[in-house]
Amino acid sequence: MMQFAWSLVCGVSLVELPAQWLQTFYFVVGPMLMLMGLGYLIQRRRGLDMPTLVQLNFYFVIPAIIYFSIVSSQLTLADVGKVFSFHITLMLLLAGLTLTVARFRKVATDRINAMLMTVIFLQFGQLRLAAAGPGLSIPWTQQ
Repeated sequence: MMQFAWSLVCGVSLVELPAQWLQTFYFVVGPMLMLMGLGYLIQRRRGLDMPTLVQLNFYFVIPAIIYFSIVSSQLTLADVGKVFSFHITLMLLLAGLTLTVARFRKVATDRINAMLMTVIFLQFGQLRLAAAGPGLSIPWTQQ
């Protein structure tokens, strides 16, 4: 009975779950950990100019990934509208909740801005791209 309930909730059986976790780690988490490790080693040995790398990432890499993902996707304009409206709604709700909590806790204005930046701009995009993007897709996410 437990296995049946689990398969209804998660869409997978308990037998397949370890293999799917391993596959997710291998195709999504593992490559990111390797890139982070490589960056750490380069930073330790040569010293990287972090402000330049941050600007390069913010102004070049992220827009290029977003553009490529949009151009190569099979989404219709209606689907893009739904995703965009959901994202804007989520950002506004998170901003409202953050401002409410910050005012309730009497947080300083400069810290409120930092809180907003970290809460509104979610950093899970890299995981979503790797899990759902073409060429990087995990077979069990394509059901």
